[in-house]
Amino acid sequence: MNAHAWTKWFLITLMMLTLAGCATQRINWQTRVGNYNYDQAVREYGPPDKHEKLSDGTIIADWLVREGHTVVAPQPYLAPPNGFGAATPGYSSTYMPSYYMRLTFGAEGELKDYKNFTR
Repeated sequence: MNAHAWTKWFLITLMMLTLAGCATQRINWQTRVGNYNYDQAVREYGPPDKHEKLSDGTIIADWLVREGHTVVAPQPYLAPPNGFGAATPGYSSTYMPSYYMRLTFGAEGELKDYKNFTR
């Protein structure tokens, strides 16, 4: 095998290992139910964006995972009706919602339920 082919395969292998190392694993919240508490969540995700303590001691906390935004994309100029007048620019607008994670903790502070939602 010549040096050029060896270098090519080495770079391809290195790139594949780098990309594989960047993949993050999703959290299995089902395994954390009963084994995870509010203090651990605050240490891992920071203070929640919104939280409420109910009269029975239950804490419901929402963390913003990804903020929503509007994407505006230009389109080709539109010709006026009958070809008279100035051409008007067109555009399309798409709203991407905010993604939230809601964790519910029991009165003792342990995780009881989890939910992902958009707003």
